[in-house]
Amino acid sequence: MEKNGSRIKNALQDFFLPLILLAGLVALLAIFKNQHSADHASLVPQEHIIDLVVGYIIIAVEIATAFVILIGLLRATISFIRLQFTRAEHQTTSLPHIRARLAHVLILGLEFAIASEILHLAIAPNTAEVVILFAKVLLRALLHFFLEREIQACETPESAGNLIPQQTNPDEPDH
Repeated sequence: MEKNGSRIKNALQDFFLPLILLAGLVALLAIFKNQHSADHASLVPQEHIIDLVVGYIIIAVEIATAFVILIGLLRATISFIRLQFTRAEHQTTSLPHIRARLAHVLILGLEFAIASEILHLAIAPNTAEVVILFAKVLLRALLHFFLEREIQACETPESAGNLIPQQTNPDEPDH
């Protein structure tokens, strides 16, 4: 009975959580699609300097995001090409590791992208920008969720879609 309860909990978590996040994202984007951000009144005389500095920091973080993802993609591609020249037995065990490493890098890239969005919000704090940031963070959280599931699938040999052959006991008869 406990096993059945955990299956239902996992099904709810694996299906309904992403579905709810997607529905919330679509609803937010539909509500605020025609709203334009208005200029906010300057509270500090030197605010334009702060905006300029933070703008450069945002650009640096976005470049770092692209760099992290690019390096991860290059490493995964090189590892995959090397893998094609190895024995078949080694290929089935190494491919999930390449996928898991790439998923980790993509998650790191998503974290950098969220940091960039938060910095962008720091220089343009209005309702429309907050909602847009929330929608982007929601979308990235959804991507993070699916990447984490991919990592878990790569790390467990008995997961569906994994190429690692299952070990069977030779003493057991086939069903």
